[in-house]
Amino acid sequence: MVGKEAYNLFTDKYPNLDVLTGYEFDSVFVFNAKPKNVHLKENGTIFDYSFSVDKKTCEIKAFQPFFIPIEEYRNGKEIKDFK
Repeated sequence: MVGKEAYNLFTDKYPNLDVLTGYEFDSVFVFNAKPKNVHLKENGTIFDYSFSVDKKTCEIKAFQPFFIPIEEYRNGKEIKDFK
């Protein structure tokens, strides 16, 4: 699975969310998203949502950094062209 495939799975399941950033780890892809009807203000903050897409099972679930080993988290890379 590549980032674009994971992105498509995620957006098919959550069409009401805009993906802001994506990251690749050894076992999962992680997407940070926000509701489409929420507009970001400059220097403003909103609560965003982080979801993982498991590379083997394609399972999509909420994500927290402590869900994966610390070394895997440290070695994660931002995905620049996931859309």
